[in-house]
Amino acid sequence: MVERWRDPDYIKDIRARVWAWDPVGLAEFHPPEDEYDCLVTPISGWLRADLSPDAVANRLGDELSSHFGTNPPDDTLDFSTAIVAWYHAEPPVSN
Repeated sequence: MVERWRDPDYIKDIRARVWAWDPVGLAEFHPPEDEYDCLVTPISGWLRADLSPDAVANRLGDELSSHFGTNPPDDTLDFSTAIVAWYHAEPPVSN
């Protein structure tokens, strides 16, 4: 077994999850694919640091405020809980 963060699709998966969540409502404007990467990279580190969903949600709120000048959406804790659960799910088997 490999650690989840070593999976080559790890960052791509986080990016897809952030875009599905779309915390600032950018998707309808078709911005560049890397528009939310300011969240993807920190989320990756927080997951690897084994932060709780509450801690991830708090840090996401800080990132959204500082980078986008907006308050976090009401479902930030739901997103954080889901992404932490995804990270801790059984990682893929390495060949």
